[in-house]
Amino acid sequence: MNNQIECLGTPTSDGYVLAFNHFSDRVVIMQGECVLHETRLKENWIEYPKGTFFRPLQWIAPDRLQFFEDGYWGAMNPEGIVTIPPVFKFIVPFQTTGYFIVKDRHDKCGCVDKDFKMLYPCQYEYKELRSKLIEEFQNNA
Repeated sequence: MNNQIECLGTPTSDGYVLAFNHFSDRVVIMQGECVLHETRLKENWIEYPKGTFFRPLQWIAPDRLQFFEDGYWGAMNPEGIVTIPPVFKFIVPFQTTGYFIVKDRHDKCGCVDKDFKMLYPCQYEYKELRSKLIEEFQNNA
């Protein structure tokens, strides 16, 4: 990478990486030398709540990036297109299935794929949904 671009981590298995563009003063999503999307973020660490630092952009799959906006999490593809709207308290990958457990504003969990196709609606407690998913994936293996 050139001296204007600083890599912020290791590339995903699909070759995507977060980087800081010193010229634009923004965090960007890259693949190889190509900038695919420039975010509005000036850094990849924020404080929320006071004294707690976290990354508002995090890879949750080789081609999906979790982002934090207005107090909630969503996901986007490497081109910056939102695939899961930012309406969830958390989004966590379920094993290596390509599915994500999401928790809504009412503290109920559901399961979606990377393009927001709902597999299970947000009506479960986390442990209950996780058990259901484990059973389903063991039965389909």
